[in-house]
Amino acid sequence: MAKIAFRVDASSKIGAGHLFRCLNLAKRLLSNGNDVTFLTLLESEEHQQLLRRHGIRVLNLVEASGDLINKDWQLQDASQCSRAISPPLDNDTVTNKQFDLIVVDHYAIDHHWQKLMVNYYKELLVIDDLANRSHLANYLVDQTLGCVKANYQSLVPNYCQLLVGSEYIILNPDFANYRSKALVKRAKGLAKTNKDKINILISMGACDPDNISQILYDSLKTLRQRFRQFSVVIVLSSLAPHKSELLNKTKNSDWCQLTINPSSMARLMLDADIAIGTPGTTSWERCFMGLPSILLQDADNQRVVANHLAEQQAAINLGHYKTLTTERLSRALTALLDENTYKRQVNACLNICDGKGIERIINKTAMA
Repeated sequence: MAKIAFRVDASSKIGAGHLFRCLNLAKRLLSNGNDVTFLTLLESEEHQQLLRRHGIRVLNLVEASGDLINKDWQLQDASQCSRAISPPLDNDTVTNKQFDLIVVDHYAIDHHWQKLMVNYYKELLVIDDLANRSHLANYLVDQTLGCVKANYQSLVPNYCQLLVGSEYIILNPDFANYRSKALVKRAKGLAKTNKDKINILISMGACDPDNISQILYDSLKTLRQRFRQFSVVIVLSSLAPHKSELLNKTKNSDWCQLTINPSSMARLMLDADIAIGTPGTTSWERCFMGLPSILLQDADNQRVVANHLAEQQAAINLGHYKTLTTERLSRALTALLDENTYKRQVNACLNICDGKGIERIINKTAMA
């Protein structure tokens, strides 16, 4: 049994994508009988309970002061982690490495934090997709479609194994239970699957701080007269700051439903015919389920993923959400409703993600 720790946060400001990416990996490690600890700052009590329900030990941190990606912030954070892991020692030196592996999934952490924490772990695995800072990692995972090792070679030691590209996508194990059903449904195409309506799934991140979901709701309400009947499901987490506003808009709707903290995103993606979402973690889940999608960006670091997915014909990229108009959304929906375009995007999605990323990571690392 290995002892493995994760350093990851989730909040309404940074979202929950990093947390769920780590949880997906942790669930697989727990199934092998490993001991898993999360060093984390979680805004939501529901996320705390979620981790504990899976048998994960949670060591809670508080927000360090100062700007993120700052040496002082990292010093404070590392100090907190040290105290959470073990009681203070007289000589402030740790001689026993408590963890076989620490997994870090955090944009504010780089080699400064890692150097301060090196006495607590035998090996370090970093999950990243920015390639903008250096790491003292034994392994680095970047699951971004089109990512190449050259992006990181100047940022990590020579001994670091670079596990990059879509073959290392960290997918929720729950999705494997729905893949075969998704293949059957997508093979039928839109016309044979839904004679009367199409089902649209909107997922603009767990928190959707810019309230893009409401912008889409208003546009789709206008477009209902142009298209054959459709039903819409909007997904948010309990952290979403605008969920109450959206709930008021949708509570009496006969065509749009708001779902908060769904028990199974895989089930919702299976039921959907088209998705509208950000090019974040759910991009890979949509690909695995062969779900054609329309992408809207709400952050600059999403541009690369959006462009790669569009180049592979696995999605329609509408750029930044601030440039969205009802007419542009209408054209994108019209394109996807073409049966040939739809099937081409389904096949492109399925070719991107085979769901075996976690196994590849485990087999390459000390977690095997």
